[in-house]
Amino acid sequence: MIKVSVIMPVYNSERYIEMAANSVLEQDLNEIELILVNDGSKDNSGGICDALSKRDKRVKVIHQENQGISAARNRGIKEAEGEYIAFIDNDDTYQEGMLKKIYEYAKSNNAEVVKYGYRVIEDWNVDENSARVRGFSATRKVELQNIEKDYQSLKDDGFFNMIWNGIYKRELLISNNLFFPENVKKGYEDWIFNFQLFYLTDSMYVWEGVEYNHYQREAHSTSSSYHENQQMALIMAAKEEYKLVQYLNQKYGTKIDWSQYAMNYFIEAILMFERKNCDVTTSEKLNYLKQFGKMKEFTMIKSKNSRDKYPFTKRCISRLLEKERYKLLLRVSHLYNYYIVYKRKKNR
Repeated sequence: MIKVSVIMPVYNSERYIEMAANSVLEQDLNEIELILVNDGSKDNSGGICDALSKRDKRVKVIHQENQGISAARNRGIKEAEGEYIAFIDNDDTYQEGMLKKIYEYAKSNNAEVVKYGYRVIEDWNVDENSARVRGFSATRKVELQNIEKDYQSLKDDGFFNMIWNGIYKRELLISNNLFFPENVKKGYEDWIFNFQLFYLTDSMYVWEGVEYNHYQREAHSTSSSYHENQQMALIMAAKEEYKLVQYLNQKYGTKIDWSQYAMNYFIEAILMFERKNCDVTTSEKLNYLKQFGKMKEFTMIKSKNSRDKYPFTKRCISRLLEKERYKLLLRVSHLYNYYIVYKRKKNR
């Protein structure tokens, strides 16, 4: 019996695939399969995947034309045979012994979802000890009836932002027809998936250990680059979380304050245009922000009631949005991003 199917989308990552694959295959849980979905790579990634499958019979390789990370992950889910499904990016690594610990914890609690902590290792980190860590304060079951007090901490701890920081019962995904949105090519597909996952089960757990290493390499990482598809994807993610918050408030009588999250999405929309390779014109940026600010999910961030609850910086953004000072918002975001980049370089 295959206990865990690990899905790795592969695209132009010939320098890192073997490292990532080895971190899976060297786990002390032997009853696994590693599904490598080569999504139309133009380098030698496909050949490396085939060599790995010849070396270890637990490796399954799928070659397909380039369709994006969502389609690659979906193909992996459909091909998976394991009791649980896990994900890994093609340039990241698992911590030693992670799969066995998390699988046994999931089985002992009959859990359909278990999320765990992760480490973000950037180019300028001297070693892993200087990397950023996001994790959960305690190993526990997520009680949905008490979700109001736990929701913000789950967001802060990285529950919703990533897909590779957890294992998921395969039957839960298949029976609910839960897959990644294939019209989302790069960015926010994890958010959308996690929001949809959240109200399919009441047996979600979090594990306080840091079990995943996520590398952000300036030359290789796509997470800091702009892709035109991200404008649509961010709106999809925001609408999906809005629906989730409404659902939780209605079902459990909670009072999760959506206005706080609505403002965060608007800030994300502004800063999106500061990513690498962004060639969007000023006119297109302004039209997007106007569209964003007028949607029903975000109109409240311009209101005085919401503004009174915001800290100073967000109050200023709310006021500028109310007055439709979009150009000024773009200028401020550019200066803020420049300051962040300067601080990072200074601390290297």
